[in-house]
Amino acid sequence: MGINPQTTHTNNHGIDRSRRIAFMTRGLPLLLLIACTIYTAVHVVQSDSERVRVLPKFLWLIIVLIVPIFGMVAWWIFGRPINTQYVPPQAPDDDTDFLRRL
Repeated sequence: MGINPQTTHTNNHGIDRSRRIAFMTRGLPLLLLIACTIYTAVHVVQSDSERVRVLPKFLWLIIVLIVPIFGMVAWWIFGRPINTQYVPPQAPDDDTDFLRRL
């Protein structure tokens, strides 16, 4: 009298298939939300306070942490600093200060 393999839905590791599906549908989106919230919060903290748009930096951090999905989208669209002017790096032989020091 053994276990009927047709009535059980486990793989070789003993993980029930319905639990794996539940994790994939509930757990992965939650992990993705947590990871994106942490990434956005770190970006808010590391950004220059003078260049943050619309709200002060500490309010952006509170919004991102309290209302994660709305806060993240709002930060990336309205709050994050935008690099308005790109200044390419200067070669040493084009830098007059560097040439004077030689």
